[in-house]
Amino acid sequence: MSPRSLSVVACLVASLCDHSVNAQALSKPTDGRVHLQRGVAYHDAAFLQAAGSDGPYTFSFDAATLPPGLTVNAAGAVSGITCAAADEFALGAVSVKDSAGALESDDTLVLALDAPAPGGCALTFAHRWPKPVIGQPYQATLLAEGGRSPYTYAVVAGNLPAGLALSSEGVLSGTPTATASQRVTVALRDAGGATGAHTVVMNVTALIVAPAGLNAGTAGIAYSQTLSAEGAAPPYAYSVSAGSLPAGLTLSSAGRLTGTPMAPGTASFTITARGSDGAVAARSYTLTVARASQAPGTAPTALPGMAAPVQNVVGVANPGAQLAAPASMPAPAAQRPDPAADPGVAGAQSSEAEALKRLGGAQMRNVLERLDSDNLDCRPEWEQRIHLNADWRDARPPGLVEPTAPSVDRPGCGRGASLWAAGTVDYGRVPGSGLAAGSRFSTPGLSAGVDLVPLTGVRSGIALGHGRDRSEVGAGLGRLDARADSISAYGSWLAPLRVRLDATLGQSRTLFDAQRVAAGDALLSSQRRVTQRFGALAGSTRVELGGWRMSPRVGVEYVSASLDAYAENDASPLALGYDAARLASSDLHGGLALTRQWRPASWSLEPELSVDWHKRLQGNVTQTMRYLDDSAGSGFALTSSDPSTQYALLGVGMRMRAPQGWSLSLGARSALDGGALRSTGYTAAMQWPF
Repeated sequence: MSPRSLSVVACLVASLCDHSVNAQALSKPTDGRVHLQRGVAYHDAAFLQAAGSDGPYTFSFDAATLPPGLTVNAAGAVSGITCAAADEFALGAVSVKDSAGALESDDTLVLALDAPAPGGCALTFAHRWPKPVIGQPYQATLLAEGGRSPYTYAVVAGNLPAGLALSSEGVLSGTPTATASQRVTVALRDAGGATGAHTVVMNVTALIVAPAGLNAGTAGIAYSQTLSAEGAAPPYAYSVSAGSLPAGLTLSSAGRLTGTPMAPGTASFTITARGSDGAVAARSYTLTVARASQAPGTAPTALPGMAAPVQNVVGVANPGAQLAAPASMPAPAAQRPDPAADPGVAGAQSSEAEALKRLGGAQMRNVLERLDSDNLDCRPEWEQRIHLNADWRDARPPGLVEPTAPSVDRPGCGRGASLWAAGTVDYGRVPGSGLAAGSRFSTPGLSAGVDLVPLTGVRSGIALGHGRDRSEVGAGLGRLDARADSISAYGSWLAPLRVRLDATLGQSRTLFDAQRVAAGDALLSSQRRVTQRFGALAGSTRVELGGWRMSPRVGVEYVSASLDAYAENDASPLALGYDAARLASSDLHGGLALTRQWRPASWSLEPELSVDWHKRLQGNVTQTMRYLDDSAGSGFALTSSDPSTQYALLGVGMRMRAPQGWSLSLGARSALDGGALRSTGYTAAMQWPF
């Protein structure tokens, strides 16, 4: 072959292969096979080489014949990592051109993908990266799965978008500087040599919020401006991410800035737009609100929903006209809607009253059920034995048939102290009544206490409680969140003739956080503090019917609350101030419980079925309110009404007792009435002596 003759050799760098490959001319190959390993990461490794003539050499062939994950550039270097199955791949027609333009080619070259190296292709890592946006700081961390740390990451094929870089620890960070769509392969290696790879297309988008500036507004004049976004994937969601809008303006998620500015001034804020693909961009704005100007002979502009004042023009007879109010004075409250007729306002006041009843009722129920739980066991064993069914008694394990002494109480019923904890959760729907919108609620309540038995048949103690309540008013009319902390004292007396009297008295402090949606989609928020007192008195007895116990019971519950005055903290002309108010509610109930006790071993099980009828004797609250900017004007009165005056409460439960005095109770109940009140609740309680 002459010195100008050209040959092409295919080989793999010795450091990346298990064996070396001797250079072979493509024109007369003695071995037309080159080798790569599955699961090995290559980065610009020598793959095709030419001999003879003058370089540089340029290689070309059908890249589609390569295993997925590998690329070969025009200089003959291979990059990437492949996890394809071990196989042979015909590279097709491979050609090489030297610097003088001489060309040689061959179509017999075969790539053999060898078995994986130890641990090859055994690792995976998270690759759902956030969308990068031009000019926005970007950071994503790749997380390995499998293998042994430390892990090393590297880009083995393609290039990251301009401005981004990948550290060896797997942190992808930077600030993109241009739009791009880059295909990148990232390889991962662990401490034992195991590898993994993932190929992803990274698209850098440009999301721009428009317009560049906002039109100026005028106090008392309706304002409207629509924002838009360009780039990324619609639809876009808009929000105020910094600063605050001028008083009276609101921004919808669709990008509409609307409302009526309340006062002149300048406001600075930042609006953020988020695309459906996760891209985010922001723009800062400054909005100037000018003072309203009035031309001679023209009437002042009225705020939306208010009647325009009548102007008395000098020199014109107008006996029925009124003098125009200055532009800075609010319109009379009588010209605005009566808030007592607003379903959202009425529904929020009704939800406050119902939430207070539920919060107090949860604490009373926890305490009374704890006292009632001793009615079966806390009597001397000889008294229990009189009423035992013969079959059940004969089946008891040895040692339980005869008591050790006729006057000794069962475990857990002595004069020692006992700790207990109980929880209840209620949820359901309160129907609307009158003009008040209905609501959906959820009310969890927790109680814990310690009690003593100072005398036989007498139990007393103190309990601490915490409760929460959430009410959703109407269909998006508002929301009410309540948090209450309480302390209760209680006592129980097992009177003659097997009659038990239980009583509890408590006090709590409640904080309401409220949000109300007024006309024009204005969101008004407020906080209110409440001092609440509650008490209950209940009586019950037991009647033995074979192996069952029937327990008639009656009781009365009372809740009173002092609600502080408060105001909605918003500059909207529809914001309201509320005077202090009082709530008084009482509930009379009576029912029947059916219980049976099994003691197959030292443990006892007591299932229970119950039905109770409740009747509310009172429960309304009268609230006086007025518009905040018209504090000297006449107020409006709103009286809430009970959504239901009587209802039935159905319950099931199970109590488990240990011989050491431990007990666990679980129960469920459901309230039904003809007024569409729906309520479901669950209870759990535990008691242990010490």
